[in-house]
Amino acid sequence: ESTGYVVHNELNLPVLICTNAVPLPPHTRVRGLATGPQWSEGSIVKAFTNSIGAFPHAPIKYLLVTTADIYMSDDENFVFSTTYQWGAIVSSARFSLSPAGKSLVLQHVAKQSLCALLKSFGIRQSADHNCVTSYTRNLEEFDAKGNRPDAETTELFQQALAKINLGWQRYKTSRPVSVK
Repeated sequence: ESTGYVVHNELNLPVLICTNAVPLPPHTRVRGLATGPQWSEGSIVKAFTNSIGAFPHAPIKYLLVTTADIYMSDDENFVFSTTYQWGAIVSSARFSLSPAGKSLVLQHVAKQSLCALLKSFGIRQSADHNCVTSYTRNLEEFDAKGNRPDAETTELFQQALAKINLGWQRYKTSRPVSVK
């Protein structure tokens, strides 16, 4: 719920929270005793897409939040999130390692979710470390970066959203109306 609140307030997007769980597939690797089981982002995407069937033809973004520790390639130890045209996957696994407690984990998940959703609109990561979309390699860098999009990222988001809205309006008006 805190993540939905942040997304709604920062991006002014409507948010629907679905608590239906997507069954986690078997883990795809184990990286030693300290790390434990991990899941490739592809295995989670496959489980998600299998659970929903076809994506609706609508300007909808999905945000999957998981406790699974995710990675994108064999060269990477982990990622906080991964982004797709349809939305993003955010992992709370690395945030849960913090001794600060549940409220900080929720703040971290909301911050990373905001970052990942912005990137799902085609917005590149910002070079401004005060921007929520700036790149981080570890939890210390993550904590040090900003919590909100900077002015340039906000402008790019508004442009992307306007383009999506225009395309959606054109799609809706091009469809024949059935009269009963």
